Amino acid sequence: DQSKSLAMDMYDLNVKLFVDVNTIADTVNIMTAAVFDPYKSYYKFPVTNASLCFINIYFDLVEIERRELDTELQKSDRSDIVVQALYDSRMAKIEAMKLKYFRETERGNNQAGITKWNQVVVDKIGINNIVVFNPYGK
Repeated sequence: DQSKSLAMDMYDLNVKLFVDVNTIADTVNIMTAAVFDPYKSYYKFPVTNASLCFINIYFDLVEIERRELDTELQKSDRSDIVVQALYDSRMAKIEAMKLKYFRETERGNNQAGITKWNQVVVDKIGINNIVVFNPYGK
């Protein structure tokens, strides 16, 4: 549908996972963070409660992925090759999730899609963005 592809050109949310690996003596410490990229993110639509809900759910979904990556890294042998492979795999998963999320939620305009993804966030990290933003006036 051409109108959906045109709408997709008017917004993008870009969040990267940052992985810091420090080796001191024989100990490898790994820290991770989800980092918003303000240079590659944009939203050229009116900001509404529905769009704020949409944006915040997306950031929470990336935070869930960061936590899962962190758990995988901590359980791994922490070698450079394994860290890179786990990171690359997680970033590919995030990109696929992002496309599906954007398609299913239509920037917060699809209430069923937002409700579905919001439930993932509630189940995994206990944040209920629908309650916080009240996007549909309930």
